[in-house]
Amino acid sequence: MASQVAAATASAWVFRLAYLALQRATLLRRHGIDSPAFLSRYVSCLHAGALVALGFLWEAGLAAPDWWTPLARAIPIGYLVHDAHLICTEPSLWELSAVAHHVIFALLVYAAAGAYPNHTARAFLAELSVFPLNLGWAMIKTGAESRWPRVFIVNSAALLLTFLRFRVYTFTLFAFEAVAQKVWPLLPMLAGLAGLNWYWFGLLCRKAYAVAQRTA
Repeated sequence: MASQVAAATASAWVFRLAYLALQRATLLRRHGIDSPAFLSRYVSCLHAGALVALGFLWEAGLAAPDWWTPLARAIPIGYLVHDAHLICTEPSLWELSAVAHHVIFALLVYAAAGAYPNHTARAFLAELSVFPLNLGWAMIKTGAESRWPRVFIVNSAALLLTFLRFRVYTFTLFAFEAVAQKVWPLLPMLAGLAGLNWYWFGLLCRKAYAVAQRTA
């Protein structure tokens, strides 16, 4: 247990140092994309990349539980601790629901990585949707959406496809697998996660439709 706490703490510091390094980047300041909101999304992309790599390694049969499971716990928990601290200390980012989300998911990841590594690895691949999500957000905030509408449309399509395949499909399948295997205690949680992803996908589709209408 002590080693896992130490690993998660080290992970949190890695993400914190990455945030501070980006904060000092002259290029970002020059273009006005160095606010806490931007910086937090850059770091979230680093986190997503690490989880996607872990997911692919496990799915490809290149990972061993003795090192994969500790990393599968330390990286996301460290990131969630870092981001929760950032949300609590940056007034512009404060949101109670985000802090609650981070606490709940830290507990879920800790439990799932050890008990259900196959499912955890597949869930990590859902982070692929983070990249087009953050790029789309940045394009809207900087006005690049109107300057490069075709790029924005292609990115929106990538977001919808990755979200549908790696989030909606994956978590819906988890819920059906729980029914098939009669793992009833997990069904409410998995059904809730699937429902949330279907809801978020619906919101993304509505936004994509609105963009298509504006650019038609």
